[in-house]
Amino acid sequence: MLVAGALLLGPPLVRADEDGAFCAAKGYLAYNLREGITPGTTGHRLRVVRFEPGRGIFAAGEVTLEDFQAHGMTCDQDHVKMYGWGMIFQQYVIETRDPHNVHVVEHAADAARKFDPAKDGPEPHWLWDEKQPAVLLLESLDPDHKYQVVFSHSEKSVEGGIEHYRKAELVQVNSQGKASQRLVLYKNTFLETID
Repeated sequence: MLVAGALLLGPPLVRADEDGAFCAAKGYLAYNLREGITPGTTGHRLRVVRFEPGRGIFAAGEVTLEDFQAHGMTCDQDHVKMYGWGMIFQQYVIETRDPHNVHVVEHAADAARKFDPAKDGPEPHWLWDEKQPAVLLLESLDPDHKYQVVFSHSEKSVEGGIEHYRKAELVQVNSQGKASQRLVLYKNTFLETID
């Protein structure tokens, strides 16, 4: 569940072959990355990052998925449910209960199911979406720190087009309001060419 200023935005527009869909529940955040989009990523991955008292931010694990474009993603206390389409419909349920053993508990593939925006929504939230608030507070069991996702984006004119920069970081903030730990979740630069 996203908290502290729930996103009051409409669903973002999905760009073909994107990654960076995310959801959060108390104490963790899950997000997907895809090969060919995020540098250094092989295959299609769902990563889970936890944040806890006494430990702060740490990687809980990741699972490999069939390649598809995410069209839905939700987190509850023990599971991430994610679905979408590539060549066919794919749906996964990933268990997050054990902070050291993230794993797939259910996978379904259905070649007959077609995308219907009226039934298959809302779209997930995206780490690259400019419409995100600058800071998204997350629920935590840690009484000594706050956890937030900090979104940044910029554009600059370059020869031949506009260079876009997107970044999302998970940040632990101490009682003095200073960042005491950071983890980059997503970073991407792309060129929009001008014809």
